[in-house]
Amino acid sequence: MPSEALKAGQRLILLIGASGLLGHNVLRELLKRGFRVRAIVRSEGSIKEAAIPEGKEALLEVCVGSILDFKLLAQLSVGCDAAINCAGMTDMSLLDLDDYIPVNRDLPVALCSIMEKSGSMKTLVDVSSANTIGNGSALCPAREDKPYRKPYSQSLYAQSKFLSEQDLTQWAKEHPDKRVIIVNPGYIIGGFDFKPSSGKLLLAGCRKPLMAAPGGGKSFVAASDAAAAIVNALDRGRSGERYLLTSDNLTFKDLYTIQARLLVYRQLYFKLPRALCLLVGALGSGLRKLGIKTMVSLANVKIMCEEEFYDSTKATLELGLIHSPIEDSINAFWKTML
Repeated sequence: MPSEALKAGQRLILLIGASGLLGHNVLRELLKRGFRVRAIVRSEGSIKEAAIPEGKEALLEVCVGSILDFKLLAQLSVGCDAAINCAGMTDMSLLDLDDYIPVNRDLPVALCSIMEKSGSMKTLVDVSSANTIGNGSALCPAREDKPYRKPYSQSLYAQSKFLSEQDLTQWAKEHPDKRVIIVNPGYIIGGFDFKPSSGKLLLAGCRKPLMAAPGGGKSFVAASDAAAAIVNALDRGRSGERYLLTSDNLTFKDLYTIQARLLVYRQLYFKLPRALCLLVGALGSGLRKLGIKTMVSLANVKIMCEEEFYDSTKATLELGLIHSPIEDSINAFWKTML
């Protein structure tokens, strides 16, 4: 592991994907700790001022450009101690694997090539997905060694992330003088979800007298907790390793029950029959074969019917992942929306 004697203020971190939910939280965490940050965004104003801690503005350098402009990334990497890649193509309506590859695989691979030629950049922390790891159940949540399998292996998004992990893991083995740490967040909820992104799941059930959803669930994690663990990974993560960043294993019914209690409204929850969900998914897949974009597909619906439950003991012990109550994450999201 690198020496921690170098103070945060003497270290410059290249941050990719700073304008998203996780990116805003990672940026805030870096600045809070006194790191200097060079962030690349696609347009002015992509980073919201609310995410920048008071008095830390001078630590942030914002550069406008494409994250797929690898020559620009190489220029921006000069003088950087490490890079954190939070960028990801997550649009589930895309029809082809090639739509995901440039951002989800080519970008992190390019960052490794840049790091190989860099005299200063020694570490890459790359954000992948929990869906590259086979899920567990409530009684036996999965750890990092659970093999990648269906239905996640049928998801184009998960496929692109899995391919990226394979390339990064191999690269780390071949370059022992550099460090590549992969983090695998579960379903992220929290503040600074301005678009919103994953917060759409909360919006979908908010104040509806009747809420119907599949019988599955997800392993939720607070955006701020995931961000803190990612920053910790700069020094504490082991090269070539994957770390699940998850916390609360909840069914959709659990999630919406908690939200209704927090926001004080009544809601009757109805679990959709699996057969009905699969029928809708099959219809969505049929539309996709006709070239019609929709996030509804058989693979995506099967995932929604699964208990995507994980065990983050490894990240807790090695990266200091903390586990804030899910209530805090939901409240943080709605604070952003107000």
